[in-house]
Amino acid sequence: MEQTDREADGFSFVDCEAQMEQVELSYHAVKEVLLHAGAELRAPIPGMIDILEQNSRIHRMAEQMIKATRYQNELYIVAEVQIPEAKDATLKTSDNRQL
Repeated sequence: MEQTDREADGFSFVDCEAQMEQVELSYHAVKEVLLHAGAELRAPIPGMIDILEQNSRIHRMAEQMIKATRYQNELYIVAEVQIPEAKDATLKTSDNRQL
């Protein structure tokens, strides 16, 4: 979660994407092992289902975090483009005084 904090020192969207890829690979590897173990009756099915559901929730949570980070990144890009324009413009009151 700390990696998705854009305000943190050393934030990198590329690092967030790389971490998501690792979560994705781990999720699929665990799922494959559990499904094989269940199919070969090496693991109790109810326990296997519980672990699969828990891993699925973790996987979805990571997906939602990276999705939110993408949206946040887009907002920052738009804001960074608009901020210089706002700094250049000077506000004036109705009697032409600059603020």
